[in-house]
Amino acid sequence: ICGITNVDDALTAAEYGADIIGFVFAKSPRKADYSLPEKLSDLQVLKSAVVVTDESGGKLDERVIHLLEDGLIDVIQFHGNESPENCFMMAYPYYKAVRVKCIKDIEYATKYRCPRVLFDTFGEKNMGGTGKQIENNLVIHAKDRFPLWLAGGIGPENVKNIITHYSPELIDASSRLEMYPGKKDRGKLKIFFEEIKRAKDI
Repeated sequence: ICGITNVDDALTAAEYGADIIGFVFAKSPRKADYSLPEKLSDLQVLKSAVVVTDESGGKLDERVIHLLEDGLIDVIQFHGNESPENCFMMAYPYYKAVRVKCIKDIEYATKYRCPRVLFDTFGEKNMGGTGKQIENNLVIHAKDRFPLWLAGGIGPENVKNIITHYSPELIDASSRLEMYPGKKDRGKLKIFFEEIKRAKDI
């Protein structure tokens, strides 16, 4: 569950079954405070820092580095226009989020040499949280090339169908689980995880 900005939402997501929670440390209405991971240090889920190094001269923010070195963040999700070479140089566990507009974007993703790539919807104005789904043919192509990690417009109303059709290894959800940007809806989270369980039981 991505776009976590407060303790309550993190605890709720973990309670219902989230394996990973994501903190956005980039320009976004879902930007988290850098102090939040420390408040959740005892929470037994993986923690991902979503970063856009385009905003910091191609380098990781020192505050993110401190969180990684203190063991408060487990992995980086690069969600900007980082080059493969730029990602290699970081020397921290990472995976790349790729905003997919065409098949060439999926092919280019192989250059990042990371064991997993998160495929998200391309947005002209937003790096993520568009609330829109990736086109079916692009999802199928991505699944042929990688273990499928999928984001983009996934919520309680469609997660069961997505799991049934694509059998993704990981689903990343954010905007369709909110009351408003940055605040999760407990009811939507509950239904979301119930639908995941139903899909697995088929």
